[in-house]
Amino acid sequence: YLETDRGCSERCKFCFVGHCRFPRTSRSLDSLIDIIDQASEVNDFDKIVLYGSAIAQSGTLDELIEYIVAKGYEVSCSSFRADYLTEKLLKALKKGKQRTISLAPETGDEKLRLALNKRMNDETIFSALKLAWDAGFRKLKLYMIYGFPCEGEEIKVATKDFVSTIRERYFPTGRIGISMNQFITKAHTPFQYTSMIGVKESKEEQKWYKRNLYQIKNIDLSLYAPEWAIIQRVLSLQNHEYYPVIYQIAKGRNTVGSWKIALREFDSTLDKEAEWKYDVDESLPWEHITHTLEKKTLISSYKKYLEIMDCK
Repeated sequence: YLETDRGCSERCKFCFVGHCRFPRTSRSLDSLIDIIDQASEVNDFDKIVLYGSAIAQSGTLDELIEYIVAKGYEVSCSSFRADYLTEKLLKALKKGKQRTISLAPETGDEKLRLALNKRMNDETIFSALKLAWDAGFRKLKLYMIYGFPCEGEEIKVATKDFVSTIRERYFPTGRIGISMNQFITKAHTPFQYTSMIGVKESKEEQKWYKRNLYQIKNIDLSLYAPEWAIIQRVLSLQNHEYYPVIYQIAKGRNTVGSWKIALREFDSTLDKEAEWKYDVDESLPWEHITHTLEKKTLISSYKKYLEIMDCK
């Protein structure tokens, strides 16, 4: 495994990395080549997995892959931004025996994507997929999120239509895997001020996506348990007063059932933990931590999202 970069400069509103590891930093092509050469002298391996939060944004990934292939190794990469996929990069990936192209459009609705600061329209994504298909890729992985603030029925329909268009026009055969996960509020992001949908509503959303996306041929759909999504929220947003809950879990078993019991003793439930939220004027438990972006910047970003999405 070889880490090419850390952080991200895109600042998608839901993403912790884009706000706490901002701006992005990366290793130079020469340093990455040196690491590979040194590793090959002391280790026996036949594949190099390249990973990073913005792996293609260095502009030299194709050269790195060509070097790896010339050394006789296979290569595997994490997901890409569609606007950084090029014909040259895709051809290099095929030489390295990468079998699946992974993209993270997050949603099929352009307005929501814009509100999330995922500055990428459908045509940019479709153009990247055409390049991937023409380069010989027949397996596609899409990372999607549901349950964003003010998300209505039209968002789900747009996402279904988006996947249908990909299947009909850009990936007519082969498998399309979709990782469909619930939106999770995280500290140090603009969405630290919003709530999440509860367990029941989340499961209804999942049923909708199962019912509609499975109508499209050769779709694999993976879903994340809503209970664990809310538990992530607890770990991210709650303060020191929740120490007894964490301590009880640490002493016992880290299961959904154990979390329910621990929260019940704290006069709470998973749904209550999903529903409450901080006010923008409220002092936050982590404000003593030095942050790259000021609190007012995060608040402004959150309010802009609400404005774009016409939130009541």
